[in-house]
Amino acid sequence: MTVLLADTGYQRVVAGEGFVIAMTGMLVVFASLILISVAISLLAKLFNAISDYLPDLENHTAGASNLAASAQSKSPQPTAAAAGAPSERLVAAIGFALHARNSQ
Repeated sequence: MTVLLADTGYQRVVAGEGFVIAMTGMLVVFASLILISVAISLLAKLFNAISDYLPDLENHTAGASNLAASAQSKSPQPTAAAAGAPSERLVAAIGFALHARNSQ
């Protein structure tokens, strides 16, 4: 009976110390995940520490129109809309029309 158990795949893994190799691999993965989570938490602290040295933004998702408006208030350059560029509503309408035509 022991001959049959020795020939099975599980006994070969146990005899060849496959369990030790598997545990070592799991420990390596676990340790690397811990290091990644520590690094991410330290990045949050680092960004909070250097935020005093970075300029504040009123709206960090400012689009091109907001940037153009702020540039116009600082200098007398014309905005993109005044220079003949299409408005955002026109671009959205063209995109919708193309999508409707291509999805038919």
